[in-house]
Amino acid sequence: MELKGKKVCFLGDSITFGVGPSDDSLIYHALLSKEMGFTAYNYGLSASCIARKVESVYDIWDKMPMCLRVEDIPDDCDLLVIFGGTNDYGRAIPLSGREGTDDLFTFRGALKHLLTRAKERLPNAKTLFMTPFPRANAEKALGFDSTPLDSYVKEMYRLCNKFSVPVCDLYSLVPLDPKNQEHIRGYFPDGLHPNDVGHRIIADILKKFLITL
Repeated sequence: MELKGKKVCFLGDSITFGVGPSDDSLIYHALLSKEMGFTAYNYGLSASCIARKVESVYDIWDKMPMCLRVEDIPDDCDLLVIFGGTNDYGRAIPLSGREGTDDLFTFRGALKHLLTRAKERLPNAKTLFMTPFPRANAEKALGFDSTPLDSYVKEMYRLCNKFSVPVCDLYSLVPLDPKNQEHIRGYFPDGLHPNDVGHRIIADILKKFLITL
């Protein structure tokens, strides 16, 4: 995919916003913007999920989930990159309601709404999705006995395939063993937010993926 001179919008959470790297120029999309010649627009918001969440201490963010913030993406966007899901898992957003649900308080309903609105609002843009990468405490986050992270990844694949949205599978491709303390210290010091090296890894994986589109 040729992106030189294009407008690429990145919708995501704290990783896209820029928590972790030592400088904004080292965020994964900033690295790719320089290398591939496109203009990157950062629509990352710390702590945000794809779905809404009921009665949370994070009220300010729960009112601004990705399924609603897609409305902020400009009409002249050439490529929309959606990178989310780890906070939905981490904050125990219910994975699914009934099949076909439009309930924005479930992961399935919110992701379906997000992909639907992206298609409707940006008919001339390409949309792609990036899955979360492995994280520390992947079987239990924030004290909740929650659905495993890979179940959210499978739901991402299912819905993205339904909407013909290509998926960059960081869950499989990021070389992070969350049980390996050397990996944690070297790439993702808090077990979730990548540092400079971690963002470089994400940028390299996404770059290879974009070239194939």
